[in-house]
Amino acid sequence: MAEEDEQQADGAAEAPAAGDDLDLDVDGDKQTKPKASLSKLMAGKLKYVVIALAASALVGVGVGISYFIFVKSPTSAAVVDPEAGSDGDSYDDEIGKDGVIQGVMEGEALYVDFVPTFMVHIKDTTGYVTYLQLEISVLMRDKRVQKAVRDHNSLIKNNVLTMLNQKSYRELQPIEAREKLRREILEEVRNVVKEQENIVGVEDVLITNFVMQ
Repeated sequence: MAEEDEQQADGAAEAPAAGDDLDLDVDGDKQTKPKASLSKLMAGKLKYVVIALAASALVGVGVGISYFIFVKSPTSAAVVDPEAGSDGDSYDDEIGKDGVIQGVMEGEALYVDFVPTFMVHIKDTTGYVTYLQLEISVLMRDKRVQKAVRDHNSLIKNNVLTMLNQKSYRELQPIEAREKLRREILEEVRNVVKEQENIVGVEDVLITNFVMQ
């Protein structure tokens, strides 16, 4: 009986040891499984990061190519109609029998002011010396004609001054004489534009200031 009690006691002592081994194994399994899940999660996140970086790189390449094609490429420059004016406007020109271009005579009024003021000394028949101060503005409706007047303003000024130097005080004193002078200047401006640019279209000359003393 004493021996059986000792065997039972030994068996009872050995049982917890076995149980302890089983618990350790179970605990070991519980610890290894979360580590495996964490590795899979990190691998999945890394895959998404790589995909996002690749997509960003492709977008950047596409933007760069578009920039060089549409911004840097010389072919993207605006094409100007060779028959258009310097401002890009197109004109349906009417050519006269003498080959002179008829400028636009309708539309917005355009002006060229001549500055500085024309100022010349003129003599009267009595020998009295006075001066004439004159300001003019040229009216047109065609931008090409406007450009022609500006480009040849020196020649126009020279011709107008030559004309004024030939006038006398008494000749310019009547009001009617001023209107005649205006028409003469208009004709002179038209002649210069036609001869130099082969175009007509100067509509009028306005006298904006006239002082004679």
